Amino acid sequence: MMRGYKSGRAGGLALTAVFLTVPAAAQETPVGASNYLPTNVSGLLAPGSRRYSPGIRAGSFIVVPEASATLVFDDNVFATPTNTKSDFYTNVDARVGVISNWSRHALELYAGGGGNFYNDYDSENTGYANVGIAGRLDIQRNFYVKAFGGYEYGYEARGSGESFQNFLEPIKTQTLGGGVLVHKGFNRLWGEVSGTVRDEEFFDAKVLMGEIDQSFRNGTAYEATARLGYEISPKTSVFAETSYDTREYEDARMDGEGYKVGAGVRYELTRITSAEAAIGFRSYEPDLATLKSIDDWYYRAQLRWDVSPLLTVALVGSRDVGSPSQYATGSNRINTEVGVRADYAWRRDVAFNAGLAYGNAEYVDGSRDDDYFRATAGVDYLFRPWLTVWANYSYLDYESNIVPTIDYDKSVFSVGLKTQY
Repeated sequence: MMRGYKSGRAGGLALTAVFLTVPAAAQETPVGASNYLPTNVSGLLAPGSRRYSPGIRAGSFIVVPEASATLVFDDNVFATPTNTKSDFYTNVDARVGVISNWSRHALELYAGGGGNFYNDYDSENTGYANVGIAGRLDIQRNFYVKAFGGYEYGYEARGSGESFQNFLEPIKTQTLGGGVLVHKGFNRLWGEVSGTVRDEEFFDAKVLMGEIDQSFRNGTAYEATARLGYEISPKTSVFAETSYDTREYEDARMDGEGYKVGAGVRYELTRITSAEAAIGFRSYEPDLATLKSIDDWYYRAQLRWDVSPLLTVALVGSRDVGSPSQYATGSNRINTEVGVRADYAWRRDVAFNAGLAYGNAEYVDGSRDDDYFRATAGVDYLFRPWLTVWANYSYLDYESNIVPTIDYDKSVFSVGLKTQY
């Protein structure tokens, strides 16, 4: 196998997801090199190098630092259908992961941040940061407790969520979340219970005449889950799951509760990170009688297949009730996305990648459906063992069946360099 290019520390067919439904901060930021696959399409198709980093040993820990600088050209900065504006911007990013190397128990920490700095439209300058921790406490054989916590500060990309209007600057967001899981095994049979909490806040959008309130989608989601599984081979299990969730928003009209019943498969990647894919039935009941009940299906999947020592194919997808919208005087949304990415190590120092994605936002309380298609292609070159140079192209097409004024497409070209140890 070409040791210069490797997607992560786990080989074979892996279903990669964090062991709980974690906040975006933990999803977007891998802890070290072992958590290659993120849990959303944006992370899967993000430009940049995917080269393996062994890290730096520091006693019983491994430290994985990295930093990057990228020059980007965006031909539709404001994601508009007409009168498009283009600009160059520079992205700088730095992050570090700390991973324990203990025989029992486990601990991982991460911190990262960066910013985008535009050449002409400095209103689009944005910064972001995230920190998190995850751990496992081994009580007995086949009996352990996992926990995590994370915080993320960032912004909502133009042409997504509620950011289709020509706001003066991108909407700032912050997310705080955490959870606990208790797992007990009985030979090959196992059971577990978990609980998570996720709090999201969207800052008000600035316009010429003042601000547009975004507090209607500020809220906290709680979820409790129980699973019963059976180990079919070492590290691989099938399971059935059921969960109950409730959501409380500052705009109480959007409050609601629901449940899921489904089945899935799990693959243990590390002592902290378990890979999962699941599908099942989803029910959600809004508190407000004028909003429609939701009886639908859900899925989540993070797949990685090492087709050969040179080729890796990854797939990420999800479908669930998303954050509410102001459309049609208030509506819940069902968000669906699926993406695939292939990485091919042509030579030890040269690797190519390509990706495709599809997403849909169904506005349950209106007749609106938004769809997007995205395609990416890139190449990276290992200039030195600690330095990679790369280039990437991304095309995005967004269309709405009922609001054509938000249709847009954009092409983004980027070149960058990344240093890691």
